[in-house]
Amino acid sequence: MQIVKLKAEKRNETGTNKVRRLRDQGKVPAVIYGRGKETYPIVVDSQQFFKLAHKSGSHAVVNLEIDGQSTPEAAVIKDLQLHPIKSKVLHVDFQRINLEEKIRTSVGVRLIGDSIGVRQGGVLQHGVWEVEIEALPASIPSHIEVDISPLHIGDSLRIADLPESEEYSIVSPENEIVVSVIPAPTIKEEEVVEEAEEVEEAEEEVTEKAAEEEKQATEESKQQ
Repeated sequence: MQIVKLKAEKRNETGTNKVRRLRDQGKVPAVIYGRGKETYPIVVDSQQFFKLAHKSGSHAVVNLEIDGQSTPEAAVIKDLQLHPIKSKVLHVDFQRINLEEKIRTSVGVRLIGDSIGVRQGGVLQHGVWEVEIEALPASIPSHIEVDISPLHIGDSLRIADLPESEEYSIVSPENEIVVSVIPAPTIKEEEVVEEAEEVEEAEEEVTEKAAEEEKQATEESKQQ
């Protein structure tokens, strides 16, 4: 994985209103911590961070060029707080790392190929979308590719079946299922008929209730 650069500034502004003002100015409030050094708040440009995350993923290794510091801070994105509705980053936690020491992180699994079982009518069922690996920061892959072409209906791929590499080791449990090809669900004719009958009965009940209410309303208006 390429180590990407990101400019940052120390920030003195804290509190909800001041942080909201930073976001309105196109900034993302963040914090950097770890390795026995000082924890302090910083701020990064939202557009630059979005480009970084889009290109390198949320597990990118970052060289933070913090204003006022002579050397960059190597870090990983440890946590992201996202807006529940808008595609907007609210806060980032950066954790310092040593580029010469292995770290554990999660990377995505990318499926390639066209499964035989799917072509035969099966359904692809995902087990896990990410796996945990251990590697030097510069050797962390952006994702791990796995070929699903040979999978027939009833076949599965587990963590143990993922391709090995000298650059990283997979530490997720070997028996976890990554992907399976299962038979397509079948709907019995009796179930379809039964469901249709239930819908008809419900519609009849609604119609009868509406007719009864209309009859009562008519009788009440006559009495008045």
